[in-house]
Amino acid sequence: MAYWHEQQEWVGEYILLSADGTIRAHIRLTNQTVEPRRCEIYLMEWRGIGPFAHPDQTPDAWMELWPRQPLVFTERTQAETAARDLLALRETGSTPPNTFEEQQHCPIQRESIQILSHPGMRIQAEISHRSDGLFEVRYYEFAHIWEAGPATPAEHRTDEWDSIRVRQELITLADSLESARDTARTEMEGLADEANSDVIASQLFR
Repeated sequence: MAYWHEQQEWVGEYILLSADGTIRAHIRLTNQTVEPRRCEIYLMEWRGIGPFAHPDQTPDAWMELWPRQPLVFTERTQAETAARDLLALRETGSTPPNTFEEQQHCPIQRESIQILSHPGMRIQAEISHRSDGLFEVRYYEFAHIWEAGPATPAEHRTDEWDSIRVRQELITLADSLESARDTARTEMEGLADEANSDVIASQLFR
């Protein structure tokens, strides 16, 4: 039984859609520890067949289209402009032959099976069983939702709580549920220590 951490270079993305929703331009973003931060563009194209086929109902009909000359930018606004241009070319069938490397879209599926909570802090670990047989652990901290108000200071704490995923740049994997639970408890202790250190620092420097 074992667990390990894998560095995640790409941790988020946003999507632009064609008019009929069958082509998507994806702009994925590197995590905050990667310098310089980068944005990369690729397309997703749905190729479902049949009168009742629909992009949301037949996810296995999606193909990934990766530009043979990678489209990578350091500015998000530049990436968005380039993504819109590429999407428009693809919609009209104007992209030159051999522009893309194509591959079947086969994302890893995750089924949440257990949530563990730290006894002393508002920290949780979610354990999921993946379609490749491994177990994955994601971590969340809970904090008050802050909103603008007329009082001083300009922001005040509400009675509502929200969860924030932490350590997105690392993915925690395990080959068994027992190993996933063990590493989740260990990692939550580390997150609790970090949270306590932040609280102490904020009090010292008021």
